[in-house]
Amino acid sequence: MRLFAMRQHLIVNRRISFGAPDQHTDDTAHVQADYVNPMRFAKDDVSADNPSTAPDFVCGGRYSFGLLRTDDGWRLTEVVVEEKWRRLPERRPEAVVH
Repeated sequence: MRLFAMRQHLIVNRRISFGAPDQHTDDTAHVQADYVNPMRFAKDDVSADNPSTAPDFVCGGRYSFGLLRTDDGWRLTEVVVEEKWRRLPERRPEAVVH
């Protein structure tokens, strides 16, 4: 993640269900969670003259995890990341001087 000087994952709306639909066991689980992720690229031009820390983009989506209970505890069996949207910063029009 060295490419990104600033990053944060906000994970919300967590939903957990136990047992697979075709099985009668509580040894499996499925977890879904939505995320919002602001990120800023690492740049060499950040200085006192250019102190911006605004994100270069913000994206959001959903994580989906499959889990299995083992003798050593819960273990991931599947991880799916689905990015649903991405917002880039608005470009400001350059001033026109006549």
